Amino acid sequence: SSSTSSTATSSTTTTSETTTSTSSSTSRTVILSTTVASGTTTFTSSSTSSTATSSTTTIWETTTSTSSPI
Repeated sequence: SSSTSSTATSSTTTTSETTTSTSSSTSRTVILSTTVASGTTTFTSSSTSSTATSSTTTIWETTTSTSSPI
C-alpha cells in the first residue's frame, strides 16, 4: 500500500580550451568531455526495480601548426 520512489540524475559538462602561441609554433588543444549518469530506483511492497544508465562521450581535438620564419 506504500511505495517509495527515488530518482537521481547527475550531469556534468566540462569544456577546456588551451591556446599556446610562440614565435615559431602555434598549438591549440580543445578538450570536450561530457558525462551523464542517471539512476532510478523504485521500491514497492511487492517488487523492487533498479535501473542505472551511464553514458560517457569524450571528444579530443588537437590542432598544431608550425611555421618557420624566413
